[in-house]
Amino acid sequence: MIVAIGSDHGGFELKEKLVKYLEENGHQCVNVGCYSSDSVNYAPIAEKVSRKVVSGECETGILVCGTGI
Repeated sequence: MIVAIGSDHGGFELKEKLVKYLEENGHQCVNVGCYSSDSVNYAPIAEKVSRKVVSGECETGILVCGTGI
């Protein structure tokens, strides 16, 4: 399965763990950000994940934010 995955800075560490887990279990991840724990705007990353799923490039998407919403 091809998974689009993204997070804000608060969810960065969990996203990295999820990418590792998914890849170890045979899935391909398309990481659209963020790429560190530096503060970022979540909305553009959520849009990137959504567009990858809607376009069919990725079969599903995962978004992780620090608030848990």
